[in-house]
Amino acid sequence: MLIQDRLRNKRVLIILDDVDHEKQLLALARKAEWFGNGSRILVTTRDGHLLTRWIDEHHVYEVKALDNGEARELLSKHAFPPHHKLKIREDLVDGVLDHAKGLPLALVVLGSFLCGRRQDEWESALDKLSRSPTKDINDVLKISYEGLERNEKEIFLHIACFFKGWDFDHVKKVLDSCDLNAVIGLQILTERSLIRTKSGSIQVHDLIQLMGKDIVNQESDDPERRSRLWLYEDVLDVLSCDMGDCNVKVKAIVLNSLVPIEISTGRDAFTKLRGLELLILGNVSFQGPMCLPNRLRWFEWPDAPWIPEFSSGPNKLRGLDMRGGTMTTVPKPLG
Repeated sequence: MLIQDRLRNKRVLIILDDVDHEKQLLALARKAEWFGNGSRILVTTRDGHLLTRWIDEHHVYEVKALDNGEARELLSKHAFPPHHKLKIREDLVDGVLDHAKGLPLALVVLGSFLCGRRQDEWESALDKLSRSPTKDINDVLKISYEGLERNEKEIFLHIACFFKGWDFDHVKKVLDSCDLNAVIGLQILTERSLIRTKSGSIQVHDLIQLMGKDIVNQESDDPERRSRLWLYEDVLDVLSCDMGDCNVKVKAIVLNSLVPIEISTGRDAFTKLRGLELLILGNVSFQGPMCLPNRLRWFEWPDAPWIPEFSSGPNKLRGLDMRGGTMTTVPKPLG
């Protein structure tokens, strides 16, 4: 009531920055009558759904990424102040712009970090950025992830690690097979600006994708104790190692190779991954037979030359794509 009593007859400009819960709106700006005629209330939030009850869509502005000219201007402001005379190759500047993809936060942080550095330092920094995120940027982007429920966190990590650029409907089927409630989960991630859909495919900003992969990589230095694997070297290490200690945490593997690769493993290498629920292989072949764990929910191997066996006992398979293989029996959950 204090706000209402003091501001009822005053024209005010109120800015509510980084709102993350409806109660903040209710406490500070529940009704227009609390303020005088001509007042304006600006709300910024990472969660678009918070606005749906209070603000009609015609009064919502979604901040877009900077275009190339604007991005270059912002980067130059922080990387090349007037008193610095160092000349940096244009391709290195373009590399930073491509990495930031128009995100102002990234342009400011990277520009400030690279200011005054030599060309070889720019080259080294760009190489590092391609593999791991900058902490200052990562910490800010991670706020949106930390605000998610467990189901949405799982969906986001799947998308960041595996499904950028994939067909939306196909990804939805995969997620649903893993009991991840894809419809509401994907909508929430869209509202939080963590993903977007363009021409029927799922898109993720490069820095947000790096953030998601970093979350998984931070789970452990050992690949077998991470929840998701997408690199050939990590998959090969896990399939080749002795996993008798039962500490394997891998629940999803998506290995899509640009060039054909062949993996040599024992027949039961995958069955040791007892928690594996999702397995997608593309342009990958195996020497000899393979047996899959019975907890697997989705198995996709379009260019399979043959169908693998499944572990004995009831299985949970819900999705199977083996267009190149010869299927002699259909696992019971699909029959």
